[in-house]
Amino acid sequence: MAELVKLIGADIERVRRGRAARVAGKRGPLANGGIMSYAGWHIAAVMHLDLAGSEQVLIDLLSEPEYLSEAAAAMARVFMPKSEGFFSRTFRYDLIWAARDRRDVRPSGDHRRARFAAALNVEIKSLQEQSQGEKPVAGLKVFANALAAIDGRGSAETVIEIITTPGQWDEYICLNAAERLLIDGVVLPVSAVLALVDSILERTEKWMQDSDRYLVCRVLALCPFVDDPAAGIVKIRDVLGKRALRGYELRELVIALGESRSDSATDLLYELASDTPTFEHCEEYVVNAIAKIDTPRARELLLGFVDPAVRGIRLTRGSHREDVLVARITELARRRPEVAARLQKLCESDLPEINRHVLSKVMNELGTPDALAANLNLIDDAKLSRVPHGIWDQLRNSFVERRPYEQSTDTFTMHARASNELRFRLFSMAIGDDKRRKSALMLLGKIEEWRLEHGRPTGEPRHPDLGSGKLWPPKEPCPMTEGSSVLGSKR
Repeated sequence: MAELVKLIGADIERVRRGRAARVAGKRGPLANGGIMSYAGWHIAAVMHLDLAGSEQVLIDLLSEPEYLSEAAAAMARVFMPKSEGFFSRTFRYDLIWAARDRRDVRPSGDHRRARFAAALNVEIKSLQEQSQGEKPVAGLKVFANALAAIDGRGSAETVIEIITTPGQWDEYICLNAAERLLIDGVVLPVSAVLALVDSILERTEKWMQDSDRYLVCRVLALCPFVDDPAAGIVKIRDVLGKRALRGYELRELVIALGESRSDSATDLLYELASDTPTFEHCEEYVVNAIAKIDTPRARELLLGFVDPAVRGIRLTRGSHREDVLVARITELARRRPEVAARLQKLCESDLPEINRHVLSKVMNELGTPDALAANLNLIDDAKLSRVPHGIWDQLRNSFVERRPYEQSTDTFTMHARASNELRFRLFSMAIGDDKRRKSALMLLGKIEEWRLEHGRPTGEPRHPDLGSGKLWPPKEPCPMTEGSSVLGSKR
C-alpha cells in the first residue's frame, strides 16, 4: 500500500508539471502527458489490494483535485446495490420501496460509512466556503453525488441543496445524486425535482440530441416519487405536451409511473396508451404499469382490455404481447374473487372478437372448474372464429397429457387424459344449444381424433352421455365437419 501511495503521489506531480508546461506554451512528452491521468487504474489497484486498508488512502485523496472524482466514486461504489444483470439498465425501483419500508438493503459497513460520510462533509464545507455567490466550485457536486450513495438519508438536505444549485453541463451528476437518494429511501421534495427538470428543459429548449431526449425522460421518471406525486405527474404531462418524445423513448417513464404506486399516474398512463403509436411501442410496459398500481381505477382500466363496457384502452388489433396482458389479468383474478366472478359472467356476453380471444385465454389460465366451464360459453357458431384459442388450449390440456421423457426437461410423450365432465358439457351443447351446436360437434370430433392418436384412457365411456338416448357418433356428419372420418364413422 505504501508503494501504491508513493506511485499515486508521483502521478499527481507528473500531471501538475505537465499542465504547467502546457500553460507555459510548451509541447513535448511532459506537456502532452499532463492531460493523461491514471487515477482510475491506481484507485482500482488500491481497492483490490486491501479494501479495509484503502479507507484512509481514499479519504486523503479527496483533497487532491486530480484524484477527488475517482476517490469519491470508489467510496460510493462500496455502498451501491449490485446490478441484477450485466445488461440490466432498468432503474431498481424495488429498492426505493424496500428502503422506504425501512428494510435495509444496503451493503453492510456502518463504520466505513460513517468515516466516508464525515470526510465528504468536511470537503463539502471547505468547498462551500471557497465558492463565490451561487456558482459552485469544481468538485462540490461530485462529493454530493458520492454522499448520496453513502449516507443518503442522513445527508439528504445537504445533497439536495447542492444539486439544485444552478450549474452548467452537470445535469447527469445531479440526476445520479437524486436517484441515489431515492434508492436510500428519501422522499424528494417536489420543488427540487421540478428545478432539475426545468434546468434540463432550459438547456435543451432550442435543440435536443438523442442523449438529451434520454435525459429528459430519465428526469421525468423522478416526478412520481416526490412528496406530492400529483404535482409531479402534472409536470410530466406539461413537458410531454411541449416536447415531442417518441413512443419507444417513453418506456422507462411508463415503468416509473407504474412503480410509483400512485393512483394519480393511472390517468396519465391511460392518456399515453390512447395514442396508438405510443401504445404499439410500449404495450408490454403499459399493461405491467397499470397492473403494478393496483388501485380500483387501475384494476378497472386493466379489465377494460376484455370488458367493452369499461371506458378504457381499446384493443383494435391483435396484441403483440398478448402473453403479458393475459398474465396480468389472470393474476388480478386470482387475487380478487370478485374479479374472477365478473370475468365468468362476461363470458356470457356478446363480445368483440379481440376481447373474446383474450378472455378465453385468461379463463384457460385461471384453470378453475368454474372458469373452464364459463369459458365454453364463448363458443359461438355465428362468429368468424367459432372457437377461441383459449378454448382449444383448454381442450388440449384436458384430453392430452404431456409427460416428460426420462430425465429430459424439453422432451415429452403424449398420453390420453380423461375429462368426462367436459365431454358431457360439449355433448349437451351439441344436442340442445343452437348457438353452439356445430362447434360442439366439431370439438367432440376432434377429441375422437385425439383418442385415435393417443388411445382412450381408462374410465372414459365411449358415449359422452349414454343416458341421453341420443346416438353417438351421429348418423349424419355436421355440415361444418362433413367428410370427417371420425364423426361419420359407425365405430
